[in-house]
This record gives sequence, C-alpha cells and structure tokens, in this order.
Amino acid sequence: MQEQTDKYKNNEKSSKRESISRDADEKYLIMFKNAPEGIFQVTPGGKFIMANPAMSAILGYKSPRHLMDSVQNVWTQLNVNQDAYESLKNFLDKYEAISGFEIQLYHRDGRKIWVSKSVRTVRDEDGSIKYYEGFMQDITERKWGEKKLNETLAELEQSNRELEQFAYIASHDLQEPLRKVTAFGDCLKRHSADVLDGKSLNYLNRMQNAAIRMKQLIEGLLKYSRITTRARPLEEVDLNNIVKGILSDLEAHIKKNNAVIEQGELPIVKADKLQIKLLFQNLISNALKFSRPGINPLIAFSSRIIEGQLVEIQVKDNGIGFREKYLDRIFKPFQRLHTRDEYPGIGMGLSICKKIVERHGGQITAKSKPKEWATFLITLPMTEKES
Repeated sequence: MQEQTDKYKNNEKSSKRESISRDADEKYLIMFKNAPEGIFQVTPGGKFIMANPAMSAILGYKSPRHLMDSVQNVWTQLNVNQDAYESLKNFLDKYEAISGFEIQLYHRDGRKIWVSKSVRTVRDEDGSIKYYEGFMQDITERKWGEKKLNETLAELEQSNRELEQFAYIASHDLQEPLRKVTAFGDCLKRHSADVLDGKSLNYLNRMQNAAIRMKQLIEGLLKYSRITTRARPLEEVDLNNIVKGILSDLEAHIKKNNAVIEQGELPIVKADKLQIKLLFQNLISNALKFSRPGINPLIAFSSRIIEGQLVEIQVKDNGIGFREKYLDRIFKPFQRLHTRDEYPGIGMGLSICKKIVERHGGQITAKSKPKEWATFLITLPMTEKES
C-alpha cells in the first residue's frame, strides 16, 4: 500500500514538472515570436538554424521561413563589409561574446542598413563551435541622424572659420578707410577751416561723425562674433568679485552720475570670465546711460536659487525703463528704442548680453515700468558643489 502511495506521489511530482516545463516553453515561444529585436541562431557555415519574425522583418523578408530559405550563407550574402565581418568573427573566436557590435547588412531590397548585434558562441562538449546565437536591432535611423549631425557640425566649423575670417577683415581692412576719412577730415579742419563756410563745416562734421559711427558698428559686430569664435573654457567665477571689479573700473563714471550701487550676495557660476564681465559691464553701463534726468541712478544686484538647479540674478535700476511690448526687440542687434540724439550708442549692448548668456546655457529677459524702473533677469545653471 505504501509503495503504491509513493508511486502516486512521484507520478504527481513528475506531472507537475512536465507542466511547468510546458508553461516555460510556451512563454519562451511567445517571447521569441513577439520580441521587438531580431533573434537568431546561425551555424559556423552561415546557415540559419532559427530566426524570429522581427529578424525577418528587419532584413525585409516576409517570414522567418522566407528568410531561412532565401539566405544560404549569412556571412557572404548579408554582410556589406567583409572586413567588419572578419573582425566580428575573430572577436567571437577569442572572447566568445560581443555586445553592441555595429555593422552594415544588405536589406532584401538591396539597400544597406545598419544593425547593432549582440552575439555569443555556443560550443559542443568537445569545444567545437555548435552555432552562434544572439539578437540585433535596426539602427539605420540613428546612424543616419549621426551622419546628419556630423555634417551639421562640419558646416558649423566651416561657418565659424568664415566668421573668424570676417572678424579679421573687419578689424583691419574695413577700419583702415574709416581711419583715413577721420584723419583727413581733421587735416581739412586744421588747414582750411578759415576758408570753409558754416554749411561746408557742417558737412565735414557729419561726415566724420558717420565714420565714427561706422567704426562703432564694426567694433560691435566684432564683439558679437567673438563670443563664439574666441570663447574660452568655463571656470568657476565669483560674480561678487566680477561686479566689484567693474564698479572699480567705472568708479569715475559712477561718481559723475552720483549713482548708488546696492550689491547683494551673488553666486559662483561656471563661466567664461571675460564674457561674464562684459555681460555685467554692459548692464551697468546701460543703467547709467538710461537714467532719468534729475534723479540719482540706483542699481541693485540680487540673486535667488530656482528649484535647486538654476540661479537667477537680478539687475534692477530706477531709470527710464521701456514698454514691455518691445521686450524681444531690445535684445536684437542694432535695435534701438531711442534716437542717437537722445541716447548715444549703436544698439548692440543687450544683444551681446543675450548671446553671452545663451552661450553659458542660460536665458535673459527683463521686466519694466516706463519712466520708473527696469529689471534684467539672468538665469544660469548652478555650479555643482564638490562633495
């Protein structure tokens, strides 16, 4: 009786094991058929042992059977570059497995596609290669994107070289005629002022002023172009020291205007030191220039952290301000809201500021109330603290 009971229990355990094995086989089969990656087994001679639907779809065949019947030798029929295939096989012979190997294959329609393969070697008990198995993904679109990106980068490099060449021409060849116009204008004034009438002198003065303004325009373009062509590596910069240095440089101008500076605590940021100095120098100079008549200029600096990842720096003044509907316009090159008779300049200062901030991965904007105040807000990535 006991013997029959034990036999029944053993049969029950065996039945459960068989059931579990069948379930596992079914799950594997479902996974094999529905996997988004191509799965394959190939003999050393290049014959498919098996392939899943994704594998046949990647290569352009109707089904795994269609693929296996059509491709008699994977190595010679599918591989575009035989040297790459040899590299793959040599690597597998030495290391048994490889992951993420990128290679070009022929699609059924004749075009070349890029795939990423992960393959391992399966051997017999005697050590001989039984087959290779693995999976692969179609990465043609990604490789195409990389190619376009590389082409774009090459175009940008060429554009930068051309811009550098323009900057050289602008700093030398274009300015030389202007220097001569100004110099000969001065000579004409010295030698012939007594024989020129008032109208002629006015023409001469306007000619020289135009030459000076053209020189300023060229210098503004040079500064604008050099933000990218002469960029320096980013380093940790204490903005408190930057602002203090600028205030020291502009001390005489600040005293002349009876300006008051309020400097709150400013952060340390990753920046191009010379460019970040130019940024704040332009903002301070603008605040002094666009002050209200009869009112002592006030310039206040402050900062705050935004969501633990960004720092916002505010530069506020009590000047003439502007209408916020012109916000986009003030940051564009050569755009002015006032005539040159009202306020001197060429309209490049804020566009240079914008280009500097964007080069540092940040943003700049402004808020204002006309005839009362303006606040410029600069958002920059925070410097990571050392652990």
